[in-house]
Amino acid sequence: MRNFVCGSRQISPASGPTRPPATNLPIFNRLHHMARILAMKVLPLAEVKNRFSAVVDEVARTHEAVSVSRNGIPVVVIIAGDDYESLLETLDLAFDEEERARVAEAYESIRSGDVTTRDEMAALMKERVRREAGLR
Repeated sequence: MRNFVCGSRQISPASGPTRPPATNLPIFNRLHHMARILAMKVLPLAEVKNRFSAVVDEVARTHEAVSVSRNGIPVVVIIAGDDYESLLETLDLAFDEEERARVAEAYESIRSGDVTTRDEMAALMKERVRREAGLR
């Protein structure tokens, strides 16, 4: 079951308890705040109904979300499909213990300087291509 974030509250599409927020990594300890879209147009429902196709085209082109309000109260958000998929993937990663451990390990490697430079990676890839081509 996927949990979604609405403002700073977690909500679940199905009944039942939601998973607690991931709090053991700096990148995820405030995920519910990170997932909130900070810059968003707010349009009244009547305007969106009249210009729906144009609004959808603009959201798809600019990746700027649009909050749709009814009587001044936000009721739905229109976001680009790619942004929606990215948000779902981020949430899935945030609640996956193994993925959080991999991210923590990567951060620790970066912090300690245990990284592969671009030149080192290029040399490794060149050697791999040679090996796979059967060259010595």
